[in-house]
This record gives sequence, C-alpha cells and structure tokens, in this order.
Amino acid sequence: LSLPGLADKWIVYFNNGVKASAKPVEADSWLTKEWPVVNVTPSIQKNYRPHRADRKMQGWNEIVAFYADRVLGLYRKPPIVGRSFSSELLKGKDSALFDFLPEHTVHLSLHGWVHKTSTTPPTTQKHEFLLLERDALEASSLEQALKISETLVFDYLLDDHDRNLDHNWVSGPDRQLMIWDSGLAFNHGPWARSACLDLLCGPDKWAKNSKGSRSGCRRICRFRRSFVETLRSMSKDAPKPERLGSRLRAAVAEDLLSPVVNFGLYYGGRRYPKIRIEPEQFFEGMDEKLERFLHHVDKCIKKHGEEAVLVG
Repeated sequence: LSLPGLADKWIVYFNNGVKASAKPVEADSWLTKEWPVVNVTPSIQKNYRPHRADRKMQGWNEIVAFYADRVLGLYRKPPIVGRSFSSELLKGKDSALFDFLPEHTVHLSLHGWVHKTSTTPPTTQKHEFLLLERDALEASSLEQALKISETLVFDYLLDDHDRNLDHNWVSGPDRQLMIWDSGLAFNHGPWARSACLDLLCGPDKWAKNSKGSRSGCRRICRFRRSFVETLRSMSKDAPKPERLGSRLRAAVAEDLLSPVVNFGLYYGGRRYPKIRIEPEQFFEGMDEKLERFLHHVDKCIKKHGEEAVLVG
C-alpha cells in the first residue's frame, strides 16, 4: 500500500502483526546505472554546486538522519534502519514495473510506526524567545522552545530544508515534538552552502519578510546549554575519533546498508551526468558544518552574553 507525499513509500506488514513504513533508498532498476563518483572538497564545491537529484528516493537520508539523532543524544526520531528485500514483495504494489522485471534486490529504509501523531508548528511566542525578544517562558513552553531550537540546529547539520512549512512539525502520542521526516537531508551535498545557516531562521512564517523572501532573516540565538556542550565535545578541538563526523561514521557502519551515503545522487551544476559523492566527504562535512554553527553560537554569546544564549 503506497502512502501520499513526494517520496515513494509503502506500509509494510510483518507476519507478527507489526507495521512499519518504508522508503526506497535508490531508484529501482534491474540494470543499475553507474554514475561517476566525485570527491567534492570544499575548495571545488563552488564549481560543482551539488544539489539533490532523485528527490523521491529518500530512504538513505532517513537512515543517516536516524543515526545522527542518536549520536547527538537527542533520541527524537523513531527507529529507522536499512534493509534489503526481494523485488517480488513489491509486485502489484504501486508500480507495474515490478511485475515485469526479473527478481532482484531492492534496498529500503524501514521506519518504526508511530500512532496518534499531530502537527504542532512553532508559535510566534517561541520565536520571540529564541530571538531573545522574550526573557522567560513557563516550564512546558520553555521545553518546547528548546526542542524547536534543537530541531533547527539538527536540520542545519543535516542540511534539510523541508521543515519550512507546518506539516513536518510533528508530535507523538505524548505530545512531545519529534524530529519527523528527514528525507530531503543533505540537499546540497556534504558541505551545504554558507547561506544554509539561515535554516536557523526557522520556518517560513518566521523567516519570510513582507515580500515573501527569506533574505536577511534573523537566526535564532538561544539554545539548550547541555546540547551546545555536547556539540562542543564533538568539535574539531576533540580527538578525531570523538568528532561528530567520526561518531556518525561509526554509527552508520552498524547499518546493513553502510555507508548509506553512497546511495546519494546529485546534479553537479548541470542536469547531466548525475554524480555520486565520495562517502567520506559526508562525514567530514558534518565537522565543517558543526564549526560554522559553533561560530554562530559564539557570535550570539559575544553580543548577548552566555547566560542569555545558553539556557535550560
């Protein structure tokens, strides 16, 4: 049974009654297309300006984002793992293509099913707090605001631009904000772009000006103290095995589809040929993006003071 939305996805029913959702990791083809693998370093990124191709294929991003959530100590994504299935299971499901191709392996991300979710978009009150325009919130609102802050940082580190509208701000049955749907992560390849830091401006209703543009938007300057301390412990000042990129590489290595990022497909400045990017670049890129974020935090602290910026 297929599900609505940009990504191809299915509901998977197991014999024991357990239900999960699934997304394809790559476009299905019996004859696999070999694309060039490019080493996109920061120095040549401006020449390639990579951006996502095959945006319906969101399984690989979801898998990496799940492991990033755990490495960062957030634990706000449902369990997601990579698995391989026989194409026979998809015959008659959504696409007639599977009915005519010989049997072959299909790679999918499997997502733990969450019941009774609800859409809980960020409010103006919390926006004001995260911009330091409001000094205090009651305890429950404070916790929600800090989770919003963490979500925006997570989206920046994963270069996910798909939380600009309300529909991906989702809470679980306990009404706690989850980090829901990271299927469009790594939108601009391993390193993101300098302007991607504007993800810290929040969703469009926070960031857009009267002309409908995000240009010149204000980035949040309030963060959970313990989260920033965790991030600093994984920065470039840490021993290499303790850095964010190294920790994420080690976590992803546990998945059956490791290194997972090798499935990413991009346009490299032109529509053709598409390219794949050297997997190691994605883990190095996490360290680079973390440094940019911590620089933003330091600027906030210099302007407003540590006690105002780091709370909780």
